[in-house]
Amino acid sequence: QYALKSAESEMYDVFFLRLEMPDMPGVVFLQKIKEMSHYSNESYFFVGSSFNPGMLEILKEHDVQHVMLKPFSSDKFFEKFDSFKQFENGNNPFNKAFKAAKVLLRKKDFDKSRLLAEKINSTVKQPIEKVLILLGDIETAVQEFIKARAYYEQALQANPESTIAKKRIAKNYIDQKAFA
Repeated sequence: QYALKSAESEMYDVFFLRLEMPDMPGVVFLQKIKEMSHYSNESYFFVGSSFNPGMLEILKEHDVQHVMLKPFSSDKFFEKFDSFKQFENGNNPFNKAFKAAKVLLRKKDFDKSRLLAEKINSTVKQPIEKVLILLGDIETAVQEFIKARAYYEQALQANPESTIAKKRIAKNYIDQKAFA
């Protein structure tokens, strides 16, 4: 609880979390952070002894890419941590552009977010699920439900096991009915 209160009053760029924490699971902490208006482009590094498919889905939905499960050697930890630092320093242009597009969406700059996400989508050789989900989320935000559903369906084609795409499609039908 102290960490959550601190995150409400301060601004942090990186969070190091355990999947299993005594007061609240790390994924619940992540969800609470994402509900705060001043967070959008922070990074997460999770460590834990196990996780279930529900946790994995939440981590994927929030684009958490750095998770380590015990047991691990110090060499493996530092190898993963070096990868994390490289990722965070923006050495990967795709990830940097993707994060920027997500920030623009959270700031409700839909046109710029869409342009950047479309640019990313046009430069990849094969469809990438998370980019298509982002494009769908942008269209949902501007209540273009048919366009959004098309992106979510493309994401599902890119990854037929995607529970995120399946949930977005279901929510899309509900949203479309609510605004019809």
